[in-house]
Amino acid sequence: MKIISLQAQGIKRLVAVDITPNPGMNRVGGFNGEGKTSLLDTIAMAFGGADEIPMKPLRTGEEYGAIRIGVGTAEETELRVTRYFTDEGTTSLKVQSGDGATYDKGQTKLNDIIGAISFDPIRFADMDPKAQAAELRRLVPLEVDLDALSAKDKADVLARRDVNRDAKALLPRINAIALPEPMPAKPDRDAIVVALGSAGETNAAIERERQRRGTLRGSADAADERAKSWTATAARLRREAEEADKAAQSEDDFAQATRAELEALPPLDETVDTAKLSAELEEADKALRVHRAAEDRKVLQAEFDALEVKSKAFTKAITDRAAIRAKALGEAKMPVEGLSLARLCDAVPGETSEELIVTYKGEPFSQSSRAEQIRVSMRLAMAANPKLRVMTIRDGSLLDERGFALISEIAAEGDYQVFVEVVGEGEENGIIIEDGRVKGAPEPEVIPGPKRRKPKAEAAEPEKVETNGADHDVAIVGDKLVVEGKVVPEVKSITSTSEGPPAAERPARRKATAMREFNTKPLGGDLFGGEK
Repeated sequence: MKIISLQAQGIKRLVAVDITPNPGMNRVGGFNGEGKTSLLDTIAMAFGGADEIPMKPLRTGEEYGAIRIGVGTAEETELRVTRYFTDEGTTSLKVQSGDGATYDKGQTKLNDIIGAISFDPIRFADMDPKAQAAELRRLVPLEVDLDALSAKDKADVLARRDVNRDAKALLPRINAIALPEPMPAKPDRDAIVVALGSAGETNAAIERERQRRGTLRGSADAADERAKSWTATAARLRREAEEADKAAQSEDDFAQATRAELEALPPLDETVDTAKLSAELEEADKALRVHRAAEDRKVLQAEFDALEVKSKAFTKAITDRAAIRAKALGEAKMPVEGLSLARLCDAVPGETSEELIVTYKGEPFSQSSRAEQIRVSMRLAMAANPKLRVMTIRDGSLLDERGFALISEIAAEGDYQVFVEVVGEGEENGIIIEDGRVKGAPEPEVIPGPKRRKPKAEAAEPEKVETNGADHDVAIVGDKLVVEGKVVPEVKSITSTSEGPPAAERPARRKATAMREFNTKPLGGDLFGGEK
């Protein structure tokens, strides 16, 4: 189905238009502010429902606006869509079949045929990679929740980062513990300490014994000397010889006994070499320090190995999810052959982002040629709109003639209708919008107003008065003169061109409808994008 007729009045910047679009390319031209965008917006407003109605759908001053669109083929009208908007903020929809039957649920019928009518192929081609991926994900359902997988990946990456950081911090401590090759035997340091302590006592006892024996030896030597002295004295002093002999004998006996005692004693032990033991103790301490370092290294290595196992577990979980993601993306039924979704780090070497981007034939779509981007985007739009074969392009002025030719060619191949908004009034533009009307076209038939729930109070027509030779819409409100909706201060006299009671007795005229107050409810976004 295509749009075979489009009539709109009082909508946004449009006064009244009635066009019969071509079944293929339709270039909507005109200068800025004349109503080109408003014309394309009428398609979205008619089909899209509440989410596509802007805050101010009516042209300023209008009591109501209407859009009437016929949908079908050149041979047959399949649907007639009429949507009204009033200055009271209400909207109504009427959807009829080709034979005039009215659908009870008109919007439901429209939702069944519009598909992704919001798809603007050129806008898709000009989106940033992240937005392109989001749009393609919206159009192509996947078997897995990519956001959930990405959230788990992010958590595991952060956890793995902490584990790897702790493991990295251990490596300098491990490498700082240098061990000799080969490792020394582990000594019994306590035994050496005990031996060193007892060696001091043994040596002290030996020294004391040596000193005692020296004393005894000195005493014996002294006795010998005294014996000699006494012998000499006996020679001189015969009278004292007996006493001297006795004394000498006594001393000699003492000397003999002492020597006999000395001879009877066992030989002295060799002194213990404490320097050697101290050296052995020092070597033992060195060896024990090596063994303690080995134990410390063993503990650190075990901790490092445990962290490495955890890190590998996180990596495996991430890798497994990547495989699940890759499988889901690989099995996704893309509307255009060669089109796919890939992680940025998969498509662009060196990148580490988990962001999804659109790829075409294995390369980032954003790096495709402009012709390829337009061709793929057009075919994607076609796949997204299989029933209502209509596309709108807002940024047509950015296209060169080759771009227009390519769009026209692809649209003709797929039998799609395209509305392209361009700036200017060149002859190549089939529809020119000027001041809210189709330039050069006769005034279209007025679309009757909608049925209102409560009839509005009848308002008197404004009088025509001559002011400086010109006609103006005027009304008297109290003692104020209102000309075209504006109060004229200090009016002293009015010359009316119509008969009637004096101004003071006339009923107040209704003020010309101006911009009404609108609710600032959040909008769902324009179905086609572009200005409202």
